Amino acid sequence: MAPNSERRRGIGPTEDDALGDLEGGMVYYRQKYLAEYTGVADPHAHLFVTKSIRRRAGITFAADRRIVPLSMARYERVSRRMTVLADRIDQFLILGVGYDTRPLWLPALLTGSVRVIEVDSPDKIEWKIKLLRENGISYPEYADTIGADLGSRDLPDLIVTKGFDPSRPTAVFMEGVVFQLPTKVARRLLSPSHLGLAPGSEVTFDFWNNARIDRRNEELRLGIGRPMFSRFPLPASRRPDEATDALRRMGYGNACTTPLAELVRDLWPNRALVGSTPEWLFVTATVGG
Repeated sequence: MAPNSERRRGIGPTEDDALGDLEGGMVYYRQKYLAEYTGVADPHAHLFVTKSIRRRAGITFAADRRIVPLSMARYERVSRRMTVLADRIDQFLILGVGYDTRPLWLPALLTGSVRVIEVDSPDKIEWKIKLLRENGISYPEYADTIGADLGSRDLPDLIVTKGFDPSRPTAVFMEGVVFQLPTKVARRLLSPSHLGLAPGSEVTFDFWNNARIDRRNEELRLGIGRPMFSRFPLPASRRPDEATDALRRMGYGNACTTPLAELVRDLWPNRALVGSTPEWLFVTATVGG
């Protein structure tokens, strides 16, 4: 299998796969640590945690024990971003949503004033909806899902069929997604013109720089015989603001790139990651001037 195929983002939790997918590990960390770190529990995370997902989380944790505070900081910051943007943007697009269910419980979205469209591979969306329904949980009218490969060139047309209005500003979220995609797909999704994002749209994502990707792929070659991650499509090897500069050249009028380790330090000073390098970064960007 090629590194970072969209198929990997669609592995369901029923599959007894020792690797699973990265989101499987994240949902386990949310179940176990989110309330401890943020004071807010994910009410649905436990529904998706299986033996194979716990094993996936263990593999990821063994490779980098900083994964827990870093992923908790990312989750907290994305949640905060959703809350702030819900006051002024009325349509959200969550790409590679995985097992995240914030549209069903985050207070800022429960008002129904924001149209939310979630996208992930067909098998993952199908499994997620099935599992939620089996536990008496239904999607509200303001939220909808699309089962599609993120690399599909039909994606812009598909989201329009679900009520997406490209003439209005949109908040786009790609949490833990970019480094799981082929390089050319990641580049396409980061381009505002691909989805037809209107000026004033906000894009939030995180990424690994290529030093981290290369190291993780080498560890995987030694462990399982194949890499899993494709290289980041924008320059970001020497300093975080290289990506910021590249995003501005792509059509973003404003962009901010922050190492997740800095967010950990700011949020939880007693959990600061000593000696961490800026390899995992958090980005917020505004389309247009």
